Amino acid sequence: MAKNLVLIGFMGTGKSTAGKQCARLLNRPFIDTDALIVERAGKPIPQIFADEGEAVFREWEQRVVAEIAAGENQVVSTGGGVMLNPNNVALLRASGCVVLLTAKTFAIMRRVGDCRTRPMLANVKDPYTHVVELNAKRAPYYELSADLLVDSTDRPVEEVVKEILERYEQTTARQAAEEER
Repeated sequence: MAKNLVLIGFMGTGKSTAGKQCARLLNRPFIDTDALIVERAGKPIPQIFADEGEAVFREWEQRVVAEIAAGENQVVSTGGGVMLNPNNVALLRASGCVVLLTAKTFAIMRRVGDCRTRPMLANVKDPYTHVVELNAKRAPYYELSADLLVDSTDRPVEEVVKEILERYEQTTARQAAEEER
């Protein structure tokens, strides 16, 4: 089975940007869980949050993760909250190599841009402090879920992609050798 390459992490760490380049270089399909949710739900994520709430969004997320995890030979970028659900973690870990992308808060804020377009930041008074607190809460879930960690702070995407792919190939080769024993 060709293992998936799964990118996880907080919003603004570069999962989609790096994921698209990884997919191109590996000649694999790129799948973004958030984009797939939008396609399946027929409305943008902020509208799902506004109309139906976070719980319904998380149900969509779980359905999409189950669908993706059943596939192989894909590069997957997940939404920031995917790994808070233990079922999602189990499915994605079983489907491939999970790479955690991290970034310092200043880099996240620069990349996120207009906070009003991000449901987790849209209605907070101090987005910077909220990012610090939310990322601190999620970090243990991310770290326990990941096979590899790559920091994307102040690095060109090409450099981040190169590190992801080199470490992914080393990890999958090592896992394949262990499975043969």
